[in-house]
Amino acid sequence: MSKKLYFCFMQLIFNYFKGEILMGGREGGRGYLYQSIATLLGSLFDKEWKYVEVEVESELDKIDIQWEYEENKKKVVQVKSSQNNISKSSILHWLEELIEDAPTADEYELFLIGNTSDTTSSFISKLNRSKELPEEYDKDGKREPDYDDLKKFEGSLSKIKVKVENFTLDSLETKINWNLSKLLSEMGHVVSPTVIDLIAGGMINQFTKFSTEGTKISRDQYIGKFEEWIQFNYPQVRGAGLVKKVLSVEFYLKDQVEFSTSMKALNGNSTRIINAYKSSLMALVEPIQEINLPAYRSKNTEVAPLGNTTLFNFSGLGITIKREEYSDELKEKLIAKTKALLDVDIEKSFFYVGQLESESNPLKLATRINPNSTTLLGNEIEKEKAELIDAFFVKLYEYEGIVEYLNYLDSFKVVPLVLRNTGAASDEEIEVNIKIPTNVKVATAETLDIPNDFAISQFTEDDGLLNLLKHERSYNIEKYYTSTYNATNYMTKFARLSQAEQDKINKEEFADQLESLFDFKVYEDTEYTVLQFHFIKLNSSKNMAFPSFLLVNAEESFSMDYEITSKNLGTKITGSLYYEI
Repeated sequence: MSKKLYFCFMQLIFNYFKGEILMGGREGGRGYLYQSIATLLGSLFDKEWKYVEVEVESELDKIDIQWEYEENKKKVVQVKSSQNNISKSSILHWLEELIEDAPTADEYELFLIGNTSDTTSSFISKLNRSKELPEEYDKDGKREPDYDDLKKFEGSLSKIKVKVENFTLDSLETKINWNLSKLLSEMGHVVSPTVIDLIAGGMINQFTKFSTEGTKISRDQYIGKFEEWIQFNYPQVRGAGLVKKVLSVEFYLKDQVEFSTSMKALNGNSTRIINAYKSSLMALVEPIQEINLPAYRSKNTEVAPLGNTTLFNFSGLGITIKREEYSDELKEKLIAKTKALLDVDIEKSFFYVGQLESESNPLKLATRINPNSTTLLGNEIEKEKAELIDAFFVKLYEYEGIVEYLNYLDSFKVVPLVLRNTGAASDEEIEVNIKIPTNVKVATAETLDIPNDFAISQFTEDDGLLNLLKHERSYNIEKYYTSTYNATNYMTKFARLSQAEQDKINKEEFADQLESLFDFKVYEDTEYTVLQFHFIKLNSSKNMAFPSFLLVNAEESFSMDYEITSKNLGTKITGSLYYEI
C-alpha cells in the first residue's frame, strides 16, 4: 500500500472535499477536519471491526463509510453538517435515503456535526432509545408526534443511531491529542505531550493529501501503517512491542493492479493469446487454397479398397502404395471442424493433391532419418501441398486443445501475490503462510486438469503457455527462486519414440512444471486452507513474485490472513489481504 493510504480514509469519512460541508468559512472547514481526525482515532479503540471502506459505490451514493465486522455484518454511516440548527425533517430525510441505499445493512448511523434545537435533541434521544414503536400517548390521548414520525422506520428502529457533535477548535484539538496519546499507549509507546502535539499537527497538515478512492483496508493494515508513519516521521517514538513490518504480502499485477492490500477479483483472460493462435492458423489457409490441383484419379490396376483409401498391393514384393488424398469421411469432419473453430469455409478441393501417392516398402533399410521406409510419389507441387495440409490440420487440433485448456484456466479467479521487503537489509529463509477460508477452493498441481495430447507440448516449452500463470517480467519484480525443484532431463523426447511413449513423457513434464509453479505445501484446518511458501532470499527494497498466481474458485469476497517468519525477523509479522468478488 502506498503512503497515500496511511490516513486515506479519514478525509472521505466526512466528505471533506465533496462540497457537502454546509458550514461557512475557514473555521467551519477546519473544525470539520479536526472532527474527522478525532473520530477516526476514536474508532481504532473498537477492536470488533475488520474492514473499513469509504466512498462506497452504491445506487444513491449515500454511504460515506462502511464498517465490516465478523460474519459479514455491515454498519453504514452518512455524515452531515450545518452551520444552522439541524432540523428533525432533515434527519428523517437523510435516514430514509441511507436505509434505501443500503437495505441489507445491519446498522445505520447518521453522524451530525452542528447544533440542534431542544425539540430536535429530544427527538434524537427517543430515536436512539427506541427498539420498536411504543404505545405511548400524551395527555390528550394521542400518540406523541415524534413516534408517529418514526413509524416509517418500523422494523429498522433497532438498527438506527444518530450522533451529534458540537465543536470548537480548542476542544477538538484536545480530543485529537487525548485519543492519539491513548492509542499510542495501547501500542506500547511512551510519548511525551510535546511529541503528541507534533504528531497531531503532522496528521492535520497531511490530512488533505490522502484519498481512498473507494479502497477497502483492514483495521490491522491501518494501525500498522499508522505506526510506520509515526516512526518514520517522529523517531522520538519508542516503546515495547514496536515491530516495523519490513516484510509484507501484497497484490500486484503489471499494468492492472498496483501494490495493494485489496483488489477486485480478476478472472483469467486468454483472449489475446487465443486470437494470436487463431490468426497464425488462418494465415495457413490461403497458401493451400492457392495451389490448385485435381482430385485423385483411379488407375487401371487391381486394387484392394479400404474405406475411401485405395491400396495397391504388390504382394510378391511386400510393397504397399496408397493415395495421399484424405478420405471423404475425414474431409467432411475437417471441413466442419475448421468452420467451428475458425469460422472459415473450405471446400473438398482444399484437400486435392493430384496423383500424389506414398510407397511403403518394409524391405528397405530403415534408418534414423527414414525410420518408416515410406516415400512420397509425385511432383514437388503435390508434395508441397500435402505437407501444408498435414501441417495445417495438426495445428488445428493443437489449437482446439489450446482453446479448451485456456478457457478452463480462465474459469478460475486469479490472485497475483508478491512478497515485499521495504527494509534496509536483505532477509533469508523466509516462510510465508497464507490462510484462505475453507469455502474458497484453491487449485493445486494435483487438482488441475491437463491439456489433451495435441496441445500439451505448447504448455511445457520454455516459453510455453504455462507462463501465463506467472508474473510477467518487470523491473520492479524479482523472479521467484527455490531450491526445491530439480528439472527432469527430457532429452529423450528427441529420440525416436512411439506416440504413446511421447504422450507419457509430455504428461510427466507438464506435471513437473505444475509442481514447480504451485510450489507450496497445503495444510487443511477447520476454518482455513493454509498455503505455505518458502523464499530463499529477498534483498532490501525489493519485491519478489510468488511462484505463480493463485487460482481459486469463490462465490463471495474473502480475506486472506498471512504470517511471515524469517532468519532475521525478531518476531512474526502478520497481515491481511482483501479479495473482492
